[in-house]
Amino acid sequence: MEAWKQELLQLPGRQDEIEWLRYQLEVMSVREEIILSAALQYRPPETVVDMINRILSIPYYDVCAGVGSYAALGKFFLEYESPVTLPNDAFAFVDMETLGERYEDMHPGLFVGNNYVVYPEPDSHPPRYDGVHLPRQDYDWSLRLKLGSAAKPEGVWVCLPDYDEISEEKLGDIKMALKELKMEFIGDCRLLDAKCFLPEITGLMEYDDLADLIYDGQNLGIILDEQGQGQPHFMERFQAALELEGCDTLKEAIDISQNLHCYDLVLANDLEHYGQKALHHEYIHIQDGSEIFSDCIDYEGYAKQVLEQKGFQCVLNGKAYVARNEQTFVSDYVRSPPEMTL
Repeated sequence: MEAWKQELLQLPGRQDEIEWLRYQLEVMSVREEIILSAALQYRPPETVVDMINRILSIPYYDVCAGVGSYAALGKFFLEYESPVTLPNDAFAFVDMETLGERYEDMHPGLFVGNNYVVYPEPDSHPPRYDGVHLPRQDYDWSLRLKLGSAAKPEGVWVCLPDYDEISEEKLGDIKMALKELKMEFIGDCRLLDAKCFLPEITGLMEYDDLADLIYDGQNLGIILDEQGQGQPHFMERFQAALELEGCDTLKEAIDISQNLHCYDLVLANDLEHYGQKALHHEYIHIQDGSEIFSDCIDYEGYAKQVLEQKGFQCVLNGKAYVARNEQTFVSDYVRSPPEMTL
């Protein structure tokens, strides 16, 4: 780990906070490191709590990659963000440096190396870490890949999904990493390490084609971002299905994510309601005398019995119950549909 990161680990804080920070610093992508450098200069941290909040604020910064001067910033504005589209042959008549300075006035930021980092709006995103409960992992990444080259054998990290790579517009994580590695094509890089947001997924280092791994990582990232188009309890259903199927490969996980309608889910905190609904639907009807059962029935216990009889399995360390239903599982990636567990 670089010396400047080691210094950050010396900030006062609890041991669990320091370990959380250590992991985040170890797997930071090139883009994230550039943003963090600007964030530390913008608001220097005094404690590990401050540092954690700096890292949590990274998504709120923007990077104009490959922009190391006001003239380059002005050109960047014309190419990517200008509300007025000028023909390329008119660029020579634009005072790019002045335009870049005006862009800075509108979007305050800092030049970091050959990049311009745009600060978030002041006070638009209050601190997310309260110094008590360490933040849970966000769904804003799918894979982190450590890539190496002859120019940088120790490697740099790439964070997926990289929407700038998908849109082929601004320089994103992948292109910024290639510049750091002094490489032209991603397929020529060496894969040194790989981590998945889903801890059960293994075998990432076994991909024969790095481009194929990145493609799958982009797809998973989009899936995690979209959260099933707002489907209720998407992550619980997804992770429950992964556990039910014993899924440990990336392609298989993507297949399952596209077939979550094939899985029925009951959350543990809904067991009492589920048992009450099941029992009243089958046996206890609205009639005189039924109120005698009030507070006399273990609805949660009854729900567990019913779910077990229906073939549901307890997953996610007891937080949910899941089972395959009869809907058709369509496999687009790797395999035939998983066997139903009913």
